Amino acid sequence: MSKNTTANIVFCIAVVILLVGYFVFGPRHGFDSASYRSFGDVVLDWVFRDIYVGIPMRDHVLIPNYILPAFLIGSCYEIFGSYGHQAAIGLNIVLFAFCVKMLIQIWRILGFEKDQPLAFVVFLSLFLCFGLIDTPLWVYYDLTDIIFLFYVTLFLFFIIKGMKQQSSSFVIFSLFLALFGYFVRPTAMVLPVIWLLFMSLLIYKKKFNWFGYLTIACVCLGTLTIILGFPAIVDIIIDNRKLIKDWPQFLTKAATQSRVFYEYGWVVADRPETFVLNPQGYWDYLEITLKRLFYYFSPFRSGYSLIHSSINAMYLLVTLPLAGFGIVTAWKQSDENKRFVVVIITTSLLFGLMHAITLNSYDWRYQLPAMIPLWILAGIGGLRINSKYTRR
Repeated sequence: MSKNTTANIVFCIAVVILLVGYFVFGPRHGFDSASYRSFGDVVLDWVFRDIYVGIPMRDHVLIPNYILPAFLIGSCYEIFGSYGHQAAIGLNIVLFAFCVKMLIQIWRILGFEKDQPLAFVVFLSLFLCFGLIDTPLWVYYDLTDIIFLFYVTLFLFFIIKGMKQQSSSFVIFSLFLALFGYFVRPTAMVLPVIWLLFMSLLIYKKKFNWFGYLTIACVCLGTLTIILGFPAIVDIIIDNRKLIKDWPQFLTKAATQSRVFYEYGWVVADRPETFVLNPQGYWDYLEITLKRLFYYFSPFRSGYSLIHSSINAMYLLVTLPLAGFGIVTAWKQSDENKRFVVVIITTSLLFGLMHAITLNSYDWRYQLPAMIPLWILAGIGGLRINSKYTRR
């Protein structure tokens, strides 16, 4: 089968599934939809009409972090008028399907998809991307989440391509995506960190020995420092509110927002059962941080139905062992793949840490970028198991 045939077939099937889902679930508006649409109108005025009329925004919407998705959403409404909502969802459908396609291409780049049966690759990719029902549901909202999912998937695609081929063009383009991510979403600030990690492992071309393990140690130490250190910073800011008044405006705004979220004990927005009541001092703020990190990676909420929770549980019971086997498989295969494992796991961890020190959304919106490493690793595990089985 040709190089891209499988990926193209899966892309088409994913589009069909998402279109069927559209008629089942219907178009939906998110809490932030009006903000993104209004800001999209402003961006269109800047770009095409040379008009600056100010930025309609709520306090929690950080500008210019949403310029690209606001431009795309605004363009849907500008071009298609009263059908703008449907056009925005159509854009989400295409972008999500491209994510599924790139997943298969990543498996091929890493050397695991080759010579696999078409039916199995199709089933595995669709199960991973659609099996957790909270993931594809966000396609039907005119929000920025699927745009960001596509952006991160594209970034990781070029990172992995650059790592395997050691091509300067892929390295440069991945750097561009890492830096331009500032205009896509605030949490994209982790992308330059991932790129620097990728470059440090790429430059050191020798065997994965002391330098690779030193990198892992630094990632672990950095994670521990953020988890233990950030609540201490919050504690200082809350006790000395005048401390941030002389900071640059964007830092003052971010610090104030983070302080408020900690003061109210917010863990998962609009899920009061997850909140820490009346937090006072460092240990309570540390508890908030740890609970946010836990809920970021946990697809269970007390408000879910038994069926919903059971489906998510079955998904995890399949994907987590597959991902673990995928890690072992890639790690044993080559030193090059050891670098890939470090980068891909760190990617998921960094997104989790970003939301551990800020906030988790209502359900599964913010977790979408962290799903990509799970899809990749679980896919490697599934493909490896199938390869062993079919050889018998």
